[in-house]
Amino acid sequence: MKRIVRLTSAVLMIALLVSTTVLAESTNYNINTPYYSYTYNSANKAVQTPSPYTVSRVIRGSDLAIGDFVALSDVFYDNETGRMFLTDSGTDKVIVLDENFQLLNVIDTFENQGVRDTFRTPESTCVRGGKMYVADKGNARILCFDAQSFELIKVFDKPVISILGDYNYKPVRMAVDLAERIYVIAEDVNDGIILLSTEGEFLRFVAAPDVQTNLW
Repeated sequence: MKRIVRLTSAVLMIALLVSTTVLAESTNYNINTPYYSYTYNSANKAVQTPSPYTVSRVIRGSDLAIGDFVALSDVFYDNETGRMFLTDSGTDKVIVLDENFQLLNVIDTFENQGVRDTFRTPESTCVRGGKMYVADKGNARILCFDAQSFELIKVFDKPVISILGDYNYKPVRMAVDLAERIYVIAEDVNDGIILLSTEGEFLRFVAAPDVQTNLW
């Protein structure tokens, strides 16, 4: 009888500790959201979790008096200035907001060697070292602007990559490091991330995906 009592007490103590731990962890999250979040378990399966973040504000194009967003493809936050850069591939615009989410500028046309130029399906924007880079997918190029005046500085056209031959260049995502080298993810290029020099010349592929042979 004493052994049963001890076993029962141990089970109750474990249950109490587990429930207390779960309760303590759940208080760090908001569970009253109209959406759910998820993570992946050890079997690489999506598992629903309490939401670690909640929406505090919704920004619409109509709030900025620039019309509705059509296809927001990228949002970039500049930690140095607090500005936010929205790329709308549906309207071929880059929208710049200040730290209070107020409209600073809308970039849809710019001067390129004395000629008015436009974006064509821009996919993403990033800012580094006072320069703004735009992946102008439809025009197969990356554009570099002054991040304050938004004047065009340089055009990086399709890089020559001998291993790819005459390929279709569609830059969709990019990042720029401290040395101003450009890392480009291009649509339909599966050899890895394209690394470009400061002059836009191809250096090499990085982070190439692993390829596994399959006989089936």
